[in-house]
Order: sequence, then structure tokens, then C-alpha cells
Amino acid sequence: MVAESSGNNQRYMDQQSSLRNTSSSSVRKKNTKKDLLDIDDNMPVPELPHDPKLIIESLKIQIRQLKVATKGMPRCLICLDAYQTPVTSIVCWHVHCEKCWLQSLGVKKLCPQCQKITTASDLRRIYL
Repeated sequence: MVAESSGNNQRYMDQQSSLRNTSSSSVRKKNTKKDLLDIDDNMPVPELPHDPKLIIESLKIQIRQLKVATKGMPRCLICLDAYQTPVTSIVCWHVHCEKCWLQSLGVKKLCPQCQKITTASDLRRIYL
């Protein structure tokens, strides 16, 4: 049982070191939300060891990989996700998702970023 666990841990560490050694050039520069979902589906799911330190290290590596994959993607500052339908206000020119803008304006008629008075009629769709 101990030898089997040790073998699993070694195999797991080998997989993680190979993930660390892959070059970031294999990650595409322009990622869309669909690409990120594909990345998640295609990521190998290694057999997790029972050692909590190895589990934590594995999660840290996966977080770093996702950060590299999402680097440079414009994000909504309200929902912190990639823009679904980007909309800007002609009052202050801040850009947020249409859904986020409308929810925010439903509560207060202010830009959630700079607090300038804004109404739904001030919003314009933009194409990024």
C-alpha cells in the first residue's frame, strides 16, 4: 500500500513538472471565453495524491496556468468576467457588460466606476 502511494505521488510529481516545463508560447495570445472552457476540458486530470502539500502545489500550478491563459483579455470591472456584450456610457466612457450596467443602473443612476450620473439612454454598444 505504501509503495503504491509512493508510486502515485512520483507519477503525479512527474506530471506536474512536465506541466511547469511547457513553454508559454503554446498558449494562444488571444483567448476567448470559449477557448478557456476548451482549455479546462482538455487539461489532464492527474490522480491526486493524499499529501495535502502536493494537492496545494497542484492547485497553485493550475491557477498560474489559468492566469497566463487569461492575461491580456479585457474584463468587466463589475462581474470580473470577459465582456459578454460590452457597452459604454457616453457620459464617462467606462465600459462594462450590458447586463452589469443595467443591474447597476437599476439600483442607482450612477456609473459604478466613477459615480457620474448615467441613465440607460446614455449607454451605447461597442465592439471590441
